[in-house]
Amino acid sequence: MQKESRSCHYHQDRAAQFYCEECATSYCPDCVTWRKNTSFVKEYFYMCPRCNKETKTLGVSHLITPFWKNFPLFFTYPFSKYPLIMLALYAVPITFVETFLAANLFAPFLAFLIFTFILLLYCNDIFQATVSGNFRPPRTSVDLDESVWLVFKQFLLLILLIMVMRLLPETPLSDEAAAVVFEFIKIPVPAMLMLLLVNSSLASSLNPLKIVVLISRVGWRYLLVYGFCTVLVLAPSFLLYLFSFIQLDHMFIGRLFYYAGLAYFFIIFYFFLGYIALQYHEKLGLEIEFTAYSRLNNRELLEKKEQTDPLLNDANLLVRDGKHARALELIRTQSKGEITNPDLGVLYLKLLNQLDENERLEYSGPLLIELFVAKGRVLEAANLYQKCINLFPKFSIKPEPALRLYQWYLAKKEFMAAVRCGENFVTQAPVDPRAPEVHLKIAGISITKLGDKRRAFNLLKGFRESYPGHEKQKDAEKILNWLKQSGKKGVRTGARKSEK
Repeated sequence: MQKESRSCHYHQDRAAQFYCEECATSYCPDCVTWRKNTSFVKEYFYMCPRCNKETKTLGVSHLITPFWKNFPLFFTYPFSKYPLIMLALYAVPITFVETFLAANLFAPFLAFLIFTFILLLYCNDIFQATVSGNFRPPRTSVDLDESVWLVFKQFLLLILLIMVMRLLPETPLSDEAAAVVFEFIKIPVPAMLMLLLVNSSLASSLNPLKIVVLISRVGWRYLLVYGFCTVLVLAPSFLLYLFSFIQLDHMFIGRLFYYAGLAYFFIIFYFFLGYIALQYHEKLGLEIEFTAYSRLNNRELLEKKEQTDPLLNDANLLVRDGKHARALELIRTQSKGEITNPDLGVLYLKLLNQLDENERLEYSGPLLIELFVAKGRVLEAANLYQKCINLFPKFSIKPEPALRLYQWYLAKKEFMAAVRCGENFVTQAPVDPRAPEVHLKIAGISITKLGDKRRAFNLLKGFRESYPGHEKQKDAEKILNWLKQSGKKGVRTGARKSEK
């Protein structure tokens, strides 16, 4: 099998999102055929336009900006409504207790423990939202379900790591060796925490094999992950040092800013870990459903695809492959002669012209003109009407599109075409209340604009026979008498002015 390409087969400048193992072809979201799924497993099936087999998703990791190019996003993430609310909910109560209940040694510690626990619950929500592809901060709603146990597991993991680090001085290692081991123990901590958050398993986070595999899959960039996490962990200590240096550490405002900063870096830390897990989700064994990701981050694409005609998409791809006859046959068989998409109708007309099969327009032309008019694409309807009239002199269409084209041609001052469409309308719908007015109008145009008195005479004669009691009968009779008296009955009196 060929290597899965990361570029779309039809759009080399676009990242491939789907891969067909049957024909070894990669596609972007615009090229695959989306089929609605009725089950709850996933929302769509993504079908190969060539062999009609289900494709596999290549993941979304290559659709997001690599973390090393997106550091500004991490620092600005907390500056939105819900993270700021959580910052206030965390910093204000702890600062208040430490400032006004400092005499009770247990109260500040208990307040710190409780509100840190609540903050971690929210940080877990941030991680889960981010790893699913949602870069918008979640609401500040804490669900007391398995998230509580996940926070307990994080505390337990932290306690285990602290115990191991405290045991190092008791070992026979030299100070230099102990320092090296200490740093070595800290390096896998981000990977351990990611494994815990992804799998909700403490055993998984302590499994050396899984830790090594994860770090090796991320590669040398894991050092960047570790370095950034170290900066985030040390940042609150730097804040504390800064406040103590300017003698604000024991003041209310200093403590408030310190705990707000602590919450700020906590939120960044968990968002960053979620982003890393999303970027390397394939290597972590996480499946991110493309439609869910698009619904969160690219609604325009999703709405566009949900409105796209699968038949039009498949036919266009066949055309790009140079398979015009197959594309025409596909449209004919799948639409069963009832094309409802004007874009598909345009493609169908192009294929008929390229394959020299315009004789089919005698039957499909009226339907396509009706479709174009109904969709407000009157220019395309008018062009097709003119083409059909040239091919089939007795060509006619339904009354409503004929009337709409008649009005459009009048506005464009294309009088010959307007008269033809008007005749089409009054012939197809003689009992329509608008027909008498159109009948007289095209008779007048035949005289004044086309100089065709024979056509005008026949139209007025038809008006007299069709609408004997109409209020305009006297006017019609006057014009008929004038035509008779002029001695030009049935004779063309002037050069026919035809404006197409």
